[in-house]
Amino acid sequence: MVLDLMERKIHPMEPRSSKDIPLGSQFLYQVKWDGVRMLVFIKDGSVMLQNRQLKDRTLQYPETLDLVEQVSFSSGILDGEMVVLREGKPSFPCILKRDLSVNPARIGTLTQTLPAAYFIFDFLYLEGEPLLSLPYEKRQELLKDSVQENQRIKVTDNFEEGEKLFAWVKEKGLEGVVAKDRKSPYVFGKKSRHWWKIKVRNRMLCTIGGFRIREGRISSLLVGAFYGEELFYLGRAGTGLKEEEWKNLWEFLSHRQITHSPFVNAPSRAGNIWVEPSLALWIEFTEWTPELKLRAPSIKGFTTRAPEDCIM
Repeated sequence: MVLDLMERKIHPMEPRSSKDIPLGSQFLYQVKWDGVRMLVFIKDGSVMLQNRQLKDRTLQYPETLDLVEQVSFSSGILDGEMVVLREGKPSFPCILKRDLSVNPARIGTLTQTLPAAYFIFDFLYLEGEPLLSLPYEKRQELLKDSVQENQRIKVTDNFEEGEKLFAWVKEKGLEGVVAKDRKSPYVFGKKSRHWWKIKVRNRMLCTIGGFRIREGRISSLLVGAFYGEELFYLGRAGTGLKEEEWKNLWEFLSHRQITHSPFVNAPSRAGNIWVEPSLALWIEFTEWTPELKLRAPSIKGFTTRAPEDCIM
């Protein structure tokens, strides 16, 4: 059965979005890791990885190939998230760099410089038998009993107090929380009301590399952050400031215009006005896009921190 599924591939179950944490004793809560969703197929000593788009990602994550040594079964399917941790927190730009690499030599280098960990949060098949109709909490018990953790293989913990977990996640600067009904089955390819994701608005320190003008005033800022010595464009932020603040910003930026883009991946749209990166600001956003941009960015305030402190 596992081999058949490996050949035809499957869509993972998805949570629905919620602004508020669903409360009640019927729910268990997990940390939502900011990574790349990944199903892992194990069959007689071999391992195959498949992402949400049904693409094979076995080559990209060689550190997971020893997973067969960490499990107590010979065939099974696991669901989880591939994550790169930097200073103890998931980095979506780093895991995206891992996920998009196709050159074996490059992948070997990244395995050392940006090691990934697989955070497992569900168990779908065991020794050819489906676990899909079992209650979620029973699948969690089987998962805990069947996987031995190490530095690169983790089993995501379940918590009973959602509000406390969300407060902790917010304090630590993590992505959010997933609430899951204890009795829920696993439904392939569905956004189920059994699972809910509640995201924390993320904050990131950025610098300004340009701006756009509309009707004689700045309409949006072109913001970015450094990766090494290179400044990467991360998107346009046009909300969060009062009219007087936009005027003051114009006075500051108009004296710092340059003729070329400071970004290594500059947006090509006409009308961009480039400036020397000389001001840091906090940007709030919902999540990273697959194109490594900030989704729904909003300006939350300026700081005296140096632009060089704006690091991805």
